[in-house]
Amino acid sequence: MNKFAMIEDPRLITYNDIYAIANKKHPEIISLINDGLKKISREELIAIEKDWLVHLDSAFYWEGSNLKSQKLRDAKYYAWLRDKYLLLLLIGLFALYYIWRTKQRQNRAEILAVTDELTELPNKRAFNQTFEKQKKHKNAIALLFVDVDHFKAYNDHNGHLEGDRALKKIADILKRFTSERCRAYRIGGEEFALVLRECTISEAEALGSQICAAIEGETMLHATSPYGHITVSIGVAWSDSGSEDNQLYIHADKALYVAKNLGRNRIFVYKEQGAQKEDHAPSS
Repeated sequence: MNKFAMIEDPRLITYNDIYAIANKKHPEIISLINDGLKKISREELIAIEKDWLVHLDSAFYWEGSNLKSQKLRDAKYYAWLRDKYLLLLLIGLFALYYIWRTKQRQNRAEILAVTDELTELPNKRAFNQTFEKQKKHKNAIALLFVDVDHFKAYNDHNGHLEGDRALKKIADILKRFTSERCRAYRIGGEEFALVLRECTISEAEALGSQICAAIEGETMLHATSPYGHITVSIGVAWSDSGSEDNQLYIHADKALYVAKNLGRNRIFVYKEQGAQKEDHAPSS
């Protein structure tokens, strides 16, 4: 463009988009054009447009040119306004997507924080949170502690990979017994817990027996166990009105200790009077 010079007549500047120019090598031509344009009246220019233009709506000098210029300016303005709001819309959508993704990541992080990675059961943190809430509701509640018998020996004999598979299998069995009233948790290495709400002591005992039988029924080989397959010991504690302190936790833990001392592969129900009930005895 540095080889050209713009014609000075402002009438030849069309909407700041089209300009009249001439080659700088011929300054005499530029002077002639500029001098000649100064001598041409607007009426003559309109006449030239009418003679040469096929469509007068594209004319620049005739009487409709002002209206056309206004329409063009309006069209450009509305196009700019449209692009502006489209940009704002895109920014808004991106912001909403970013907020949604952030919330999703937060929710996932919260879920992972209360989920056991191996078994996908709720973990000890989730158990503590749930148990603290449930025991204050003054409703009947049962707590069952489930411990896999001789699990260290199983790991030593079969390897930790097989131990993980066994824990996953046991977790899958416990999931069968979960419901609106019952939740299962992994609270330690080979330790699980179940919280059963709004239940009777008989229902708690029956649940413990069913779990004990279901795990034994899978006949997962355990060469170093006296039973020859994986079994569990279960301690059960029950309260008809919740528990403000940790007595239910302590009682379930004591019941589990008794079940293990009695030979494992059984449940033991803690009762205030010191009575016990074994709903599932060793198979051999």
